[in-house]
Amino acid sequence: YQSDANCQKIDSVYINIYQVMANFNYLNSVTGSNDTLICQPGLLDFYNYSIGADSMIWDLGDGQTFTSIDSSIVPTTHTYPNLTNNEIDYNITLTVYNSTVGCVDYMTQHYFVYPLPQIAVGNDVSLCAGSAVQLSVTNTNPVWSPAQGLSNVTSDTPWASPDSSTMYHVTI
Repeated sequence: YQSDANCQKIDSVYINIYQVMANFNYLNSVTGSNDTLICQPGLLDFYNYSIGADSMIWDLGDGQTFTSIDSSIVPTTHTYPNLTNNEIDYNITLTVYNSTVGCVDYMTQHYFVYPLPQIAVGNDVSLCAGSAVQLSVTNTNPVWSPAQGLSNVTSDTPWASPDSSTMYHVTI
């Protein structure tokens, strides 16, 4: 008789690690930049760089969602308005899933949309040659153009004495 006190049995288990990682970027549809803030309306194109996912849900940050089972299919150009007087912070979240093992990952990016500044310059004016009129804008830090005939191109209230009919523009 032999004791099996010294006998061994070996078995193995393989652990397969699934890497699921959410990753995306967006570009401004108009400028092509990836700035995180813009004056309204913000128009974004989305690009998905996630790995290991077989489905995903985009939360576009404004109550709208987009679901896809193909990582190459992303939301079409999306518009982010701001009709308020304050900035709006849109939290855009991509959640990715791998249903084989139940892995989940997500990524959130912020996109700030600022309202367009309010501006009013008043009504058009008719002058006699050699006369001047004071222009006025209801906002600070203006830049008037063209500079010809203006007393100060960065004043809220420059004097205009053009030599001929002129359309003045102000940017704030």
